[in-house]
Amino acid sequence: MRRYLAIVHGELTRKITYRTTLVEDRGDGLRGSAESSRIGGQLAITHVEPLEPLAGATLVAIRLETGRTHQIRIHLSEAGHPLVGESVYIRNYRNPRIAALRTMLHAAELGFVHPATEKLVEFRRPPPNDFATLVSALARKAPFPRT
Repeated sequence: MRRYLAIVHGELTRKITYRTTLVEDRGDGLRGSAESSRIGGQLAITHVEPLEPLAGATLVAIRLETGRTHQIRIHLSEAGHPLVGESVYIRNYRNPRIAALRTMLHAAELGFVHPATEKLVEFRRPPPNDFATLVSALARKAPFPRT
């Protein structure tokens, strides 16, 4: 079990699942998605659910089926919703950027089956102060939700 919270640029309005083949170099020196027939790629599946509209952003919950390097950052950036604070996978994002001192991604719930006891071990943590403060600040500036 892996559940993350993130603040992403733009308005994400519906649940979506990203299923791509990730490669170490998509041709421009960055990790990213490639055609599924490409040799050396790995399947990556990311489920994203919008939680709260914010000013210029959306608070989202993310559940991973696979755990590839930079998977969340890549999928959301390629979908046009890079993480707030992203510095690598934001090259082609042309809309206004929300400033943050770090990437706004938080591991909210992590769990695994313990190899010795075979029991589920779970960890849950609330977002750190900087994350919660930014959500609060952007929520105050957000327009009223649509009905």
